[in-house]
Amino acid sequence: MALSPEEQAKLKQSYERRSNFGGKHYSGNKKEKLSKKKKAEMAASGEKPVKKSKVQRKLGHMTSNERAELFNLKKQADDLFIANSRIGHKESNHHDGTEYSKGTKSDIATPGELRVAGVHSTDTWKTYRKRVDTFLKFAYENFGVKTLEELDNPTILGSFLESHISKNSSAKTIGSYMSGIKKLVEIGNSDRGFNVDMSGLLSDKSLYENRFLYKKEDYRRGKTIPAKEDESENKKQKPQNGYTLREAQIIAKHAGKLFSPREQALVEVFTYGAPRADEVLGIKWRQLDFGSNRVYLDDDNQNKNGRIRFIELPEKTMETLRDIWDSGIAGNNKETRIWGSKMNETDVRNIIKDACASGKVGYSALHDFRKANNEYIRREVKSGRLTREELADRTMAHVSIKDKNGNMPLNPIVNKVEIRYRKDEKGKSRPYKVIDNTVKEPLFTREKLLAMSDKMLIKAYMAQVLGHNRTSSVNPYDNG
Repeated sequence: MALSPEEQAKLKQSYERRSNFGGKHYSGNKKEKLSKKKKAEMAASGEKPVKKSKVQRKLGHMTSNERAELFNLKKQADDLFIANSRIGHKESNHHDGTEYSKGTKSDIATPGELRVAGVHSTDTWKTYRKRVDTFLKFAYENFGVKTLEELDNPTILGSFLESHISKNSSAKTIGSYMSGIKKLVEIGNSDRGFNVDMSGLLSDKSLYENRFLYKKEDYRRGKTIPAKEDESENKKQKPQNGYTLREAQIIAKHAGKLFSPREQALVEVFTYGAPRADEVLGIKWRQLDFGSNRVYLDDDNQNKNGRIRFIELPEKTMETLRDIWDSGIAGNNKETRIWGSKMNETDVRNIIKDACASGKVGYSALHDFRKANNEYIRREVKSGRLTREELADRTMAHVSIKDKNGNMPLNPIVNKVEIRYRKDEKGKSRPYKVIDNTVKEPLFTREKLLAMSDKMLIKAYMAQVLGHNRTSSVNPYDNG
């Protein structure tokens, strides 16, 4: 169905550099980069561009020499991360995309440890660098550390962790810092670029091992709607976490009203495809397959840990995207990013904030749309629109996607595993695994999937939708 004249007018407005939408949080006005001419005019008039102050960067208490020393320490870490980057960049920036190409996923770590060597995506890069920079600033201010070699001391880590414990930081926050610190030590001991031995920093495992772990009840994502009293049964209901499917649909509808079909489709992609924010912003027109209603996230650095994957969208959402393309308003270059050519993550959040306010829905994080996706898939199954056979076929399609070398890294050949059952002390039948080292087989097969219970088959499929192999990855979105 073609776009209406009103929708076309809004779409044109969305693609203008200065859309002037008038939203409280999102105007659609792209920040202008200062041209050389504008910079010269500002210099002549004595006007200075707005920059973050030392106070805003939390460096106002330092002398110029101290700031220089801290900058040099952070640069050492930056150089080390660049040397171990598996990120291939087409743009010319401070990352080197020619010497360090994306690696494979064959070097998977053991459970509870870092999953892959090096850094594979730009989003992961940013997270690690933020965590490490905070840690380096602490080490410099409290221990006078000026070089990475001086970090070879577990006392520094212990003091850093205690500082967060005293601030009541969550296990998730401290765990995130530990991931960044472990990655710094790991790449310091690698053989790419240059080596910096910081292994002593992690030598006292009692500081962090089996600490700062999630409890089962902590596995929830996003906002929590307090449990309400069920008057009919006089008992507590479960609290809800994240957006419900209905809330997500309301947000999408109001994004279309406030802005354009482009922004409405953006919210629908989050709702029905459950991608990460950086994945969405990287989507290009050529990645859309209107025949299969899939979006192939196949660009370098687009996905977490370099995992190849695709997302599935309803026909209605794909029709909207086709109408936008057919209108010609988006141009004719299929290498153009649909949303990322103009928006960043802050813009996306601001679009959601305005749509939430308009639809009277409580605002929450972008990742909370995964709860709505969970509900959407379960409704499709319950209604019979998605059968067991289709679940198995869709799961196999996800794990059978090939990389650039023609391999299927999501479905490796493994030792055969047989599930057997035995009774526990209460007489209840419990499954356990028997591994046969003499027989090799694919990790996933259609027969294995169809042999699963309904619950486990749904989780196996949903894990792939979320971009994971572990079915436990579904748990945070399965509550409420």
